[in-house]
Amino acid sequence: MDVSNVAKIERDPNYQELVRRRSSLGWLLSAVMLVIYFGFILLVAYAPKFLGIPLGNGVTTIGIPIGLSVIVLAFVLTGIYVRQANSSYDVLIRKIVEENRS
Repeated sequence: MDVSNVAKIERDPNYQELVRRRSSLGWLLSAVMLVIYFGFILLVAYAPKFLGIPLGNGVTTIGIPIGLSVIVLAFVLTGIYVRQANSSYDVLIRKIVEENRS
């Protein structure tokens, strides 16, 4: 692809919309994951006794489901991004490709 095609695509409103939407969702999901992760780390650092509270009569503590939820939420946030990419980003990419074929 030559430089003129790249410049033409960069000026395309669909491309600019794609970059804006993808970037804003990426930053939002990253911020959410950082809050979740560092929230858990802060709990470990400043409230270890809370995380050590047993659930029921077994050996499982409240820290186990909280830690597992951090992992599960990472997968959920990834799923949200993939769903958005497959539903709307792919549509914009197809429009960009069709409009800029040479």
